[in-house]
Amino acid sequence: DAGCDVVTLDTAVEDRARVRAAVGDGVGLQGNLNPRLLVDGSQHEIREEVQRMVREMGPQRMVANLGEGLMGKEDPALVKLFVDSVHEISESLIVSAARSSTQQQ
Repeated sequence: DAGCDVVTLDTAVEDRARVRAAVGDGVGLQGNLNPRLLVDGSQHEIREEVQRMVREMGPQRMVANLGEGLMGKEDPALVKLFVDSVHEISESLIVSAARSSTQQQ
């Protein structure tokens, strides 16, 4: 038992899957996209990093957030892409997990 409801990860945490394994599925994880990607990242880089973040932290019990605060220089289109990607990828993983669970029964 981690003794808390949510653990926030900053950008220094590179192995999110290890943190997820350590705290278990009963604890939420928050973080940790590098906000620099929202300034000068490509659409491909952002989608790839969101995919990795959601897979490693799990689409449930996760708050998709930045690993550090906003700097005021973010591209609004990239911020929108981040939010939309989190929704799309999370939903896809949740649906896939539900199908797998149904097929195993």
